[in-house]
Amino acid sequence: DYLRAKKLTKYIKYNVNDMLKKPTNNGNLSPEDSDFNENLETEDAMACTIILTNVYDKIKTYIKDCKTAHERMKKMEKLYKTDNSAFYGIWMKRLYSIRAKDVQETMNVTNEIMELFRLLNDSPTKPTNIEKIIIMHDALPNDLKSKVIVSSKLTPEQFYEEIKDKFIVFTYKNDRVNNSN
Repeated sequence: DYLRAKKLTKYIKYNVNDMLKKPTNNGNLSPEDSDFNENLETEDAMACTIILTNVYDKIKTYIKDCKTAHERMKKMEKLYKTDNSAFYGIWMKRLYSIRAKDVQETMNVTNEIMELFRLLNDSPTKPTNIEKIIIMHDALPNDLKSKVIVSSKLTPEQFYEEIKDKFIVFTYKNDRVNNSN
């Protein structure tokens, strides 16, 4: 979503090296072509940075040598499509151990949990909906735990929205109190 918001998705779909203007017969680029290439390379570097800052440390090690955003995405796709069954246990262990230390971490942790649920969709041992809700609730900091209502009538996506809503209200109130002092 962040790549889309920054209008950088083309760098995932296409290799920036294929989009660059090539030197003319005399081996030189016009100033316009040089500026064009510089802009493409800058935007690709931004896409690379966004990708790198939004993956787990183990994945960073795996993709850090890739030169373009396209190469990074292709390498991650290959990794995830290779053999997800090897990752199921790791992802399940992460689900049961991840916790937000404070309210500021809540949405990052909750987003990571939702991504793990998505990755586990094809797993033979994927958590049930109620188990997903309990995992999400257990990951919340105590300040938010008491404010979020756990219900078996909710889907994990609805519960995510409930957490997000309580997070927004809590941080708003907290900011208001801090700003009034």
